Amino acid sequence: MSFLINNQSTKNVLLKTKLNNTFFYTKYLLFILFLGIISCQSNSSKNEAPKDPYRDSLRQKALQNIADDPIGFFSAKKDSTANDSLPPNELALLQEGDILMRKGYGNISDFIADFLNEKYRVTHCGFIVLEGYHEAHILHTVSNDSVEHLFVEPLRDYIQQSQLNSLVAVRLNGTNQQRKAVVKEAKRLLKKKIPFDMAFNDKDTTEMYCAEMMSYVFKQVYQEDLMPRRAVYNPIDVLHMDNFFEPKYFEVLFNHFEQPVR
Repeated sequence: MSFLINNQSTKNVLLKTKLNNTFFYTKYLLFILFLGIISCQSNSSKNEAPKDPYRDSLRQKALQNIADDPIGFFSAKKDSTANDSLPPNELALLQEGDILMRKGYGNISDFIADFLNEKYRVTHCGFIVLEGYHEAHILHTVSNDSVEHLFVEPLRDYIQQSQLNSLVAVRLNGTNQQRKAVVKEAKRLLKKKIPFDMAFNDKDTTEMYCAEMMSYVFKQVYQEDLMPRRAVYNPIDVLHMDNFFEPKYFEVLFNHFEQPVR
C-alpha cells in the first residue's frame, strides 16, 4: 500500500504548506486523506469514479484554504458574530438523551455543510445529559487543541460555538427505558475516551466522529440502523445529518432554522 497524491497542483500546494505543530499536522494529513486528495491505494488498477463538479470544487476550495492558512483551517474558534441561544421555554423542553445539533464555526464545519448540501446546515450533534450535573451538559466528541475524544461540557459552552439560528433539538422515538439505555451506552463510550475520528470512517469504531457515535449507540440499543442515509462521493462516505429529521425515529422539539430566536 502507498500514499498517492492525485495531481500536480495538489503536490505543489502540499510542498508549500509547512506545519510544525504535531497536533495540526496529524489533523492535516487525516483530513487530506478524507478529502481523497491523497489516497491510500494498492498497485491494482481502480475504476474512475463518476465526476461531481460541485463536490470537486469543494475539495479544491478546502485544499486552497489549507494552503493559505493550515493552522487557521483547523481552528474552529467563534468569530465576532453573535452565537445562537436557547430561551427558557426551549431549555425547559430538554430531557436526558435529547439530541442538540448546531452549525459550528470554522472551515471544516463549512466544508461539511457544503458537502452534505442539506436543507438545514447542521454539522455537529451531542446528547443532552442532566443526571449528576447541577446544570445541563452535552456529551459529544470533538477535535480541537484541548480535546480529542468523547467528553462532556456545559450546555452553555456548547451553545457558544453555534452559529446564530442554527440550533436544532430532536428526541428519539421509543420508550423512556430505551432513551435511558442510549445515554448509558454513550456514557460507556465516554469512559473509554474514544478518540475523535478525523478520517470520518464509521466502518472503524475505534475512533468516532459525532454522528458516527450516535449511530453506533442507536444500533446497540435499538438493534436497528436509525441513520441509513449517507453522503457518498468516492472516497468520502459519511452519515447524513438529515437522518435526524426522519419522523419515524425522531421528533423535532425546536428548529432555529425554521423559527429563529428573536
